[in-house]
Amino acid sequence: MFYDKKFEVAKAIIQAEIIAENLKPMAIPTFSLPSGFKKFSNPDQRKVVSAGKREIVYSNSLSSGRVGIATKIAITYYIGDYIYIYIDGLTLEGNPIERAIGSYPNTPLRTFLKFYSEIRVEVQNNDTSDHEYGALIDGWEADKKDEDKLVEMILRGGL
Repeated sequence: MFYDKKFEVAKAIIQAEIIAENLKPMAIPTFSLPSGFKKFSNPDQRKVVSAGKREIVYSNSLSSGRVGIATKIAITYYIGDYIYIYIDGLTLEGNPIERAIGSYPNTPLRTFLKFYSEIRVEVQNNDTSDHEYGALIDGWEADKKDEDKLVEMILRGGL
């Protein structure tokens, strides 16, 4: 019995050596973004909003022929204030928002907001004090002709 085990171990070692000799190095594919793909240039924007005022605290406008997809979002929130999100000039359903969106700036929510001209965030400061608000909206933009490729790369986790 002991002899059989030694024989099996020796056989496995020889088989492993034969396999190792026949292995060929494999090229690792490199990943490159198509030209025209780029990260949002100014994803983290801040602004002091005076008491009782409504102001734009984030804006990202695209050039004509481009598409943008926001993949992360976090916006400062103070109790009693209103947050308004506009995509291509249209109000996001649920506006005004009366709660935190992510944890600004360290823990944004994963999202998928597609836009063709602008994404904008306005805040209504309903407090009696001025507050600094921050909006972190990060993502990617590309030429409109590459929209399907951009969507696929984001959904597959490649971006």
